[in-house]
Amino acid sequence: MLVDDIDEVPQEVLFGILKFLNIDTNNFMNKLLNHDPYCVSVYTWIYARYHENKISDN
Repeated sequence: MLVDDIDEVPQEVLFGILKFLNIDTNNFMNKLLNHDPYCVSVYTWIYARYHENKISDN
C-alpha cells in the first residue's frame, strides 16, 4: 500500500463545516467513500479552502 503524503482536512474542521452546512456527517462520509459526486465536490471544496487558508497563514 502506498503512503498518502497529501495533508488531509482535520476531522474537527471537516465535521464542523458539515455541521454548519446542516449535512449529516455519517451519511456524508459513507457517500464520500462510495464516490458520490456531490459529496466528492463538497469535500474537494472544503479541502481547497482549508489548504488555501493554511498556505496564506504561513
